[in-house]
Amino acid sequence: MEKQTPSGPTGPDDGGIWTNEEREAAGRRAKKLVLAFVVGLISFVAFVLLTAHE
Repeated sequence: MEKQTPSGPTGPDDGGIWTNEEREAAGRRAKKLVLAFVVGLISFVAFVLLTAHE
């Protein structure tokens, strides 16, 4: 088996692909994506509940 590099911060010069700015930007994108998904899911559930009573 190949040796795997440990996940997580390993220091300033760990040779990682992501800089702090990129990591923060990706985190913001992920939060927006999750928020949009949750809002859509809640809207869908509310729509189903409202139409089920008809």
